[in-house]
Amino acid sequence: MKKIFTHSFFLIIVLLSGRTGAQEGPVIQEIRIRGNDWVETSFIESQSGLFKGQNLAEGEAARVIRNLYKSGLFSDIKISIDRVPGGVAVIIDLKAVPRLGEVVFKGNRAIKDKTLKRELELTKGQLIQSREKKRAVNKLVALYREKGYLLASVDVQEEAVDEDGRLPLTFEIHEGEKVNLKKIRFHGNTALTGKQLRKQMKETKQDGWWFGGGKYSEETYPDDRELVLAFYRQNGYREAAIVSDSLSYGPVKKNMYLDITIEEGPLYRFGAVSWSGNEKITDAGFSYFIVVDSSAVYNEERVLKSREQLQNAYMDIGHIG
Repeated sequence: MKKIFTHSFFLIIVLLSGRTGAQEGPVIQEIRIRGNDWVETSFIESQSGLFKGQNLAEGEAARVIRNLYKSGLFSDIKISIDRVPGGVAVIIDLKAVPRLGEVVFKGNRAIKDKTLKRELELTKGQLIQSREKKRAVNKLVALYREKGYLLASVDVQEEAVDEDGRLPLTFEIHEGEKVNLKKIRFHGNTALTGKQLRKQMKETKQDGWWFGGGKYSEETYPDDRELVLAFYRQNGYREAAIVSDSLSYGPVKKNMYLDITIEEGPLYRFGAVSWSGNEKITDAGFSYFIVVDSSAVYNEERVLKSREQLQNAYMDIGHIG
């Protein structure tokens, strides 16, 4: 009669022999380990905590499964028990997590193998599980998007595990066309022109004869959005906001268009400028350090510069806090 203990997807199902009370379990006469492609048998025996001559207590199989899973070296563990003369044989069937073998790239024309391998930071012989493969795919897609291949996709193909327990991986890359940012179009802007706003963006550029094709990156675009809003705040529109932005493609998905809708809000001006509580620095000193003029158009940079100059002035005279 054979009893099977299996662990799959972190669910432990234990079929016990039905012993009750303090009755001793059968004596372990044999320990058979199967499926350990590359893990040392001595390590498995040590982790299991089983030994010949031991009484197999109730719940022992579940404990062994937990211990072996904690090692992180196995993706599937099954334990079965065979009746043998004088007791039982414990059979441990394992599926080891494979180690990484050769890494191959297919379909990549725009980026060389050497660059792709450096980006992945995978080491031959390391343990390779599903999360590592998913992370590798995401890294490759991000690299292609950074290079302008916004429609690139990557599939990972597993070859058969070799005799050393190594898993070769093949990354099938579908680059697609390099996407050109043809136009950056602003909507809702009346106080500032689209040309003025586009000029504020450092990394996001529309197609132009003076620097070639357009540039767009998901990583740098948020910074360029903030530069546009900062420019508004320098020109009196302290409540300006980008209410929506979207990307669209041309008929062949080679040209891309970035549409940005802005809500400018009201124009602000500075009111009367006054201060109080200044004992260490005279009014004349304050007037010198504050670069904000009454009735002038609000400028966030001038507010920040005034604050910084006053803080530095107080620090220079030893007043910190």
